[in-house]
Amino acid sequence: MVQPINVIDLINNLKDKIDDFARPNLFEVFIETGKNNLEQSESDSLSITHNLIRSINIPQVSISDIIIKRMDRKITLPGSIDYGDINITLALDDTGFTRRFLTEWHKKYIGNARDGVFGDPINYVSGTITIYQLNGKQERTNTTRFDNAFLKTIGEIAYNHEAEDQILIYNVIFGFYTMTVIK
Repeated sequence: MVQPINVIDLINNLKDKIDDFARPNLFEVFIETGKNNLEQSESDSLSITHNLIRSINIPQVSISDIIIKRMDRKITLPGSIDYGDINITLALDDTGFTRRFLTEWHKKYIGNARDGVFGDPINYVSGTITIYQLNGKQERTNTTRFDNAFLKTIGEIAYNHEAEDQILIYNVIFGFYTMTVIK
């Protein structure tokens, strides 16, 4: 005789097993901007919790080719490592603190040409971005650190009368020099 399947037990059993894996929708970001001048004793930092982060794209890593021609032959060797950009989509928090923090960091090394104030690249120290992926129990499962990171773009915020109760979001793009997968 065939035993009936208890669907609720089956689903709960699957959920228990899935909690051990990293979830693509749960992450935290920690940004440390570094010292911006010699007088500053500590670095500025920002921790962005998973409820403000809508998406993160960890960039691709590729190695360029170097082609050497010798005696009618082409030899292909690995060249330099090329990284893409880090793209993060954020929700605008009630106070606007995260966007203000990023804008101030951006101004410190590029300045604000509209105001006639230009940044001081000599005193600029790029930051470190650490992205933590979480599992269903809010435990950190994967960690990726980007060193010598710098802010390239702070995206627009689109205000719209027809949006009603939609969450305001914007994109942030970072460049960096090295990437380390820690765990």
